Amino acid sequence: MKTIKSIFITTSIAVMTWINNVHGQPNFVPGTKPDPQKMAQMQTDMMSKDLALNTDQKKKLSELNLKFAKEMEQKMKPYEETLQKVHSMIEEQKQQMENELKSLLSAEQWAKFQKLKARMEENIPRFEK
Repeated sequence: MKTIKSIFITTSIAVMTWINNVHGQPNFVPGTKPDPQKMAQMQTDMMSKDLALNTDQKKKLSELNLKFAKEMEQKMKPYEETLQKVHSMIEEQKQQMENELKSLLSAEQWAKFQKLKARMEENIPRFEK
């Protein structure tokens, strides 16, 4: 039973990671839903820049990314509620970790951590509701 639960949690996290990341950029915000068009556009923009794609390649990549983003959206629909629960568990765990971290760090270190955390959160693309 413990193994099944571990597999379920690991799989849920992996699936949520896909939703939360477009090439490593977290984007899941509670109460929001990734839009396939926006996900495909973000991914296309990033890949176009990183890979120096020409106009034709960028157009074809955009179509490809949109195709797979729409397919993934359909495949993920049955798991939305579960993913929200997993996200809540992760947020709760993160909060517990930060509470313990605060008692470990000096006031100066905690302030630096808060600034670092805020800086990282500024770079998280947000999807609209």
